[in-house]
Amino acid sequence: MQGELAIPRFLEGGRKAAFLNLLAIAIGEVAAQVLAAASVKAVVTGTSDGLLAAASLLLSGSLAATLGWLRNLRGERLGLSYVNELRRMLARQAIAVSSGGGPGRFGTLAIRMHGDLNAIRDWANIGVCGGVAGLIGLVGAFSSAWLAARTPGILACAIAAALSTAVVAMGIPGMSVRIAGHRRTRGRLSAKVGDLLLGAGAAAAYSAQNRAIRPVWKAGEAVLESAYRESRLRGALLIPVMLTVPLGAAFVVLLEASGPSIVEEAGGWATLLFALGLTALALRLLADAAFQFVEHRIAMHRIDELIDRANEMPSESHAGHRRLPPGPGMELKVGDITLVGAGENATRSRDRHVEYLELVGNGDGAVSVDGLSAAEVYPLDWARRVAMVGPSRPLRRGRLSQVIAAKRNAEEAVAREALSVAGLGDLDTTSDPLIDPWSTHLSEWTIARLRLVRALCHRPRVVIVDDPWLSTDGNLTKRLTRHCRQRGISLLTIA
Repeated sequence: MQGELAIPRFLEGGRKAAFLNLLAIAIGEVAAQVLAAASVKAVVTGTSDGLLAAASLLLSGSLAATLGWLRNLRGERLGLSYVNELRRMLARQAIAVSSGGGPGRFGTLAIRMHGDLNAIRDWANIGVCGGVAGLIGLVGAFSSAWLAARTPGILACAIAAALSTAVVAMGIPGMSVRIAGHRRTRGRLSAKVGDLLLGAGAAAAYSAQNRAIRPVWKAGEAVLESAYRESRLRGALLIPVMLTVPLGAAFVVLLEASGPSIVEEAGGWATLLFALGLTALALRLLADAAFQFVEHRIAMHRIDELIDRANEMPSESHAGHRRLPPGPGMELKVGDITLVGAGENATRSRDRHVEYLELVGNGDGAVSVDGLSAAEVYPLDWARRVAMVGPSRPLRRGRLSQVIAAKRNAEEAVAREALSVAGLGDLDTTSDPLIDPWSTHLSEWTIARLRLVRALCHRPRVVIVDDPWLSTDGNLTKRLTRHCRQRGISLLTIA
């Protein structure tokens, strides 16, 4: 393996600067909220009025709202950036594992882990960025409470914060169970939907639609129940947050009932209620952050398992650096066994040569061309010069020019000639049509010929045809044989 798979750090590269920028925005947002609290108090107490009061309220409120919007936007982008890097790492490893003969299921899991990657995105955005914003928001709320009622105001906010923190902390174990259960049911539903689609034709043929749909319906019911249980617990844990304002206000009222007045008439109460509102907002951010950290832990557990499995698998079998330029046909050998001579046309039995084909496809060190070991050859050159045609080298979905491309697009004249040899000369190359190998609109006959076109487009020196859709077509075999003979290409047909 070229290097072990490792999860990138969240705060590295450009994301560190982006996070510091987000931190500055959050501080500015809190400062604007404190300014808004001071403006409210000044207006209510009459120390400020007229245009100045209106301008102060409008400016501070607009600034706080704008910075809050910008903070959410930057946090979302930061989370998406992190997840996209993680997705790229998993995709690269999926290709490496597949090229080394590893099970295709790794690639499927790596690319389709949308739920886990979305959980990590939300952790980065709502968990890390939102949590930091919540902590800074509490500072702003406490500062506003100090303006309203000094120490009693801070205590009013602190009581609500302590209660909310305690309730969320006690509920985290149960929340972890609910989230894990919900994710399991969603996974089962996804699997049942896949099974339904794969067996749709048979279900229709045997009039067994209800039997095919029933597992999907039951899995959907399980998702509904698990989602309800998760939402019920999450809502219960947020009740102290929603009680922040009445709880804090009640605390101050009780203090005033047992002693001298604490809050300065209407202005103080307006500011205190504003501060308690900011506290509730900050506590909601922190509670959501705590839930996202739970989801992150569950998602990372799955990804860690995937990574451990990937690091145990082989990657590319060779990583040579010797270039293999275009040229005449070459002799292809596996050990001492010659599969095809230089510039010759040979037919071999698949039953007796299947293990050799795998070695050739992987560029194993036991394979050689004109005495040069495949392990010494640059992998891209090996794939282009020793071109394998068959289902083992599937097509990608995309425009025709992309489908028949290697690392780069083929030359237009070469592509047209290859299409003619493959019997697809009437395909309109100028419009560059969209090709979907998984679509039922394209026959296996067409897909097989497109695989042949791709092989012929990149100046091969050996062409290996291991495809029943091609080897049984007499006219195509004649055209291909003539094409290879005219160019001195070694042609090996597996029948």
